[in-house]
Amino acid sequence: MPIVLSKNTEKVVIWRKIVHLSGGSVFPLIYLLFSKNSALISLSVGLAFFIILDYSRLNNIKFNTWFIRHFHLILKQKEHNKIISTFAYFSSAILVVVLFNRSIAIAALFFCAIGDAAAAIIGSRLGKLVISQGKTLEGSAAFFIFNLLIGILLLQIDSAFTWPILISGVAAATLAEALPVPIDDNYRIGLFSAVVMSLVSWIG
Repeated sequence: MPIVLSKNTEKVVIWRKIVHLSGGSVFPLIYLLFSKNSALISLSVGLAFFIILDYSRLNNIKFNTWFIRHFHLILKQKEHNKIISTFAYFSSAILVVVLFNRSIAIAALFFCAIGDAAAAIIGSRLGKLVISQGKTLEGSAAFFIFNLLIGILLLQIDSAFTWPILISGVAAATLAEALPVPIDDNYRIGLFSAVVMSLVSWIG
């Protein structure tokens, strides 16, 4: 049975994921081009900004109403009066950068940004075969393929990143994204894929 979204809901999904893709790709690029400290500083600034933003709007009805009116295309309905999931993205990304080595952290951050956006956009537009709560086979396939492509690029520029690490990471990230687990996918995708890649790296 196909997933049927209203045009407004589909538009929200697409705009959210475009923002997620463009914003989320910045931080692994910073790590790739500069340093771990640069990535941590930029992520910490982003986390602090959204903590202040959420605290301000959730404690000020007028500001929150203005914020929802102007940014409704990138907000889930449940986020209108709750913390935005961006908090989960920044906090999980910081954990990934702190806990895992450079190659694995960069890959995991890219998987979270690119794969999640691809899965949501392709799934909402073309998804027909439902495999779990709101997840489609087409979306999961897009997640796997786009992350595999970005991983192949990373293979060319990072000698410490190998095919076994790439395949295990993409597979783990795809599984984490598809499973109906009541944990924000920002935590599931980045941290789970990083753990699996680390284990494969250690074994290899």
